[in-house]
Amino acid sequence: MSKQEWYEFDLGFATKLADFLGKDMKVGRCRDVFDNIINRDHIPCESTFIILTMAYIEAGDKGSVHEAFNIYNQMVQLGGYQPSPSLQKSLFKALLHGTGGTAKHYLKQAEAIFQNMQAAGYKIKKEIYEGLVWLHSYQDCIDRERIQFLRNNMKESGIKESGDFLISILRVCSKCTDVKEAESTWAMLLNTRYKLTSHPFVYRMEVYAKAGQPMKCIEIFKDMQEKGVPMSVIAYEKIIRVLSNVQEKEYAENYMKQFEDSGLKPLQSSYVDLMQMYMSLRMYNKVESTFSRSITKCRPKWIAYDLYLESLIKCGELEKAEEVFTGLQKDSAMGVKGKTCNIMLEGYVNAGQEAKIQHLYDQMCNRKYNIDPSLMERIKHSIGMVNEDINRCLSLTLTAEQREIVTAILLSGAMLESHDKNKTFELHFEFNKKLEFCDILKTNLYAIFFEWLKSLDQLNIQVEEVSRHFSTVNHRSFRFYADHFRPGGKMAVPRLIHCWLSPRTLAYWYMYGGRKSASGYIVFYGMSYRVEECEIIAKALKAKSINCVIKRCRKLFQIRCQGKDAMRLWKLMEPYILDGLKEVLKPEDGFAEGEARTEGIDFESEDEYNNDSSSSSSDTKVQKGIEEIAIVSKMYT
Repeated sequence: MSKQEWYEFDLGFATKLADFLGKDMKVGRCRDVFDNIINRDHIPCESTFIILTMAYIEAGDKGSVHEAFNIYNQMVQLGGYQPSPSLQKSLFKALLHGTGGTAKHYLKQAEAIFQNMQAAGYKIKKEIYEGLVWLHSYQDCIDRERIQFLRNNMKESGIKESGDFLISILRVCSKCTDVKEAESTWAMLLNTRYKLTSHPFVYRMEVYAKAGQPMKCIEIFKDMQEKGVPMSVIAYEKIIRVLSNVQEKEYAENYMKQFEDSGLKPLQSSYVDLMQMYMSLRMYNKVESTFSRSITKCRPKWIAYDLYLESLIKCGELEKAEEVFTGLQKDSAMGVKGKTCNIMLEGYVNAGQEAKIQHLYDQMCNRKYNIDPSLMERIKHSIGMVNEDINRCLSLTLTAEQREIVTAILLSGAMLESHDKNKTFELHFEFNKKLEFCDILKTNLYAIFFEWLKSLDQLNIQVEEVSRHFSTVNHRSFRFYADHFRPGGKMAVPRLIHCWLSPRTLAYWYMYGGRKSASGYIVFYGMSYRVEECEIIAKALKAKSINCVIKRCRKLFQIRCQGKDAMRLWKLMEPYILDGLKEVLKPEDGFAEGEARTEGIDFESEDEYNNDSSSSSSDTKVQKGIEEIAIVSKMYT
């Protein structure tokens, strides 16, 4: 008698298991069972699609909204189900979550939901129209025909245009330089009961600035002040930028003084606008005094240092410029970039200092910085280089430092994306502007990975501050990391992570994807990792004589080190923690009052500490049951 398998795949059991795991917010496990059902050529039940989509929506971590839409899309195209209006509304709201700069990438998904609702004959509500136009208004290329179509649909449905909707239209006008439409929309906005903020005034100023009427911006700004609208940073930044661009020196200086006296922050961008105006007017002493003033108020941007260096070179103060340049090189949070080096190189060339030209030129070649073409011939003449030396191009290769940092960024949840069927990948950096040390960290990483960045991200720094989002070029070097940290596009912790958890990797993971808790201990965010993967990291840390605790905080896991373990970990990381962040991130040597030391794994949420012992015992039994069912489900794969 031939040997037979002792089990058979049971779709009913798998469906119940997936639904149970999804309702209990075990998203990763639910997805495993869901994928297993599909891999066995079955279509999951409608309930499974709904529960998994909602679980991803409620997870709230990076990438969860994208996954929620993918499941929703499979529900429509693979399953042939018709999603309910409430599910589509919830998913649509999740796509709109965040600022316009981040949410704008979900326009195609939002449009797909809108069209599905229309095709199903559902009544489209006001918030759907408003959200869709809001997304359109933030696009780099505005589709005015589509926006007008949506407005016509609203009118036919008897939906009135609200204040928020009209502000989106004003944003569109500012991007398209449509003065007439902007004034018409402004008049409509005044007729509503909308409480005015600074945003519509800023969009009107932008329209007139692009239309070549900068003095009209002053009228708008004064009108905002007269109406008692609370002043904002973006309003001051806009008026100062407009006036600086047209070199209205007295007006720009007057509004900068108001901005400083208002106590609003940040001031960096406006100081840069003034310095650029003074450079255009060749008022180099004003550039220096403005830079000196900015240091007392805020941390200057890269471009501010570039303008200051350039003004010193123009004035012939090479020694002073060299002091500033050397200080930047020593500052781990700032560093130097290609443009800064070119400015200093020009100063050395003008002074005929051949040894320093050679040294800086070699540094720039090693960092793969482009040499300013206008300096090429002069460099060749100064140090007798041949064309092949000047035009040499080094292929991109990750340094040991960069490899360690890439590991840290990926552990923190960064995204790797491929556009050529997983042959090459690009790495995305994203920073939380709410964190007080965001500027220091992003500036440091921008400098370290500068030669790897896309050309647009390299150019952005010449005009503005380092963006909160920047990406590397597509490169085969990242394929290794995709295979280990993002197999099949899912976040994972490699089994060999203990080989890659160097002190620098831990330091950058802490700075990029961690925090110091209110109680003074070190926290690493577990992102979308499963508890088994967090255990791998915990074992790797234990091998370094550092014990940690795995905690479930709401829907995600955290890896915590406290007390003496936190201090041991800190001593490992401290040499690689950026100078401006050491005071912010250094753990406290001891325990918070009443805090008991624990080791191992604790699956209780912070919100569950006050539960009575009976419910705690019940939760433990449920947890064990879930784990036993999950083990059975793995037999199917």
